[in-house]
Amino acid sequence: MITAGDNVFYTDNQKITAGSFHPVAVNVIRSFSLIPIFYMGAGPDVKGSSLEREISDDFYRSKAVVIVLGKGGDWRSIEDVWAIPELPLALSSRIECLVYRTREVSKTEIDA
Repeated sequence: MITAGDNVFYTDNQKITAGSFHPVAVNVIRSFSLIPIFYMGAGPDVKGSSLEREISDDFYRSKAVVIVLGKGGDWRSIEDVWAIPELPLALSSRIECLVYRTREVSKTEIDA
C-alpha cells in the first residue's frame, strides 16, 4: 500500500516541452503527499555507469513506478526507457507499476 511520504519513481522518454507530461506528473505525485523521484530520458546508454546504480537504487526503493512511453528525442523502441527491462523484477518485488503510452506509440510497438 502506498502512503504519504512514500517515493514514486517517474520516468519518460520525452523531451521537456510545454506539452510534456513531466511537470504534470510531478505535481500530481506531490498532491498525494508522495515524493517524486524522476529521471528523464534514461536509456540503455547508462548501463554499467554510476548513474545506473543511482537510478536502480531509487527505482527499487520506490513504492510505485510510473513510466510514460512516448516517441521522444532518439526513439527507437520501448527498450530505450531504462525502466522497461526492470519491470518483471519490480512486479515480483511488489512495486506498484503504471505504464502509460502516448498516442504516438502503437500497441504493436509495445507488443513487439
